[in-house]
Amino acid sequence: MIGMKIEYDSFIDFCKTLEGKTISTIGGKSSFKVTTVRYDRISYELLNGKPRHTERVRIQKALERFAETGSLKTTNYTKFTQASSYTLALIREYINKKK
Repeated sequence: MIGMKIEYDSFIDFCKTLEGKTISTIGGKSSFKVTTVRYDRISYELLNGKPRHTERVRIQKALERFAETGSLKTTNYTKFTQASSYTLALIREYINKKK
């Protein structure tokens, strides 16, 4: 299955609208708050209050992988990022908004 090509700039602009919002992880077992969206990274706060972030290069790789596969399974992204459940949740939100 081929996924949707998502431009990085468009994705970051969309994610900025999610700042301060709580999002369910891709697996639905947990949630996180999008705290800061900058051009070079997205920062999150986990339910336990711990901060996490994903840098641009990892976000771009996830967007490229999604365009190739259309997959939202975390196991397809482990090479690119340890925080795939957060990035994939944001991709899911992006897709749902574009429908």
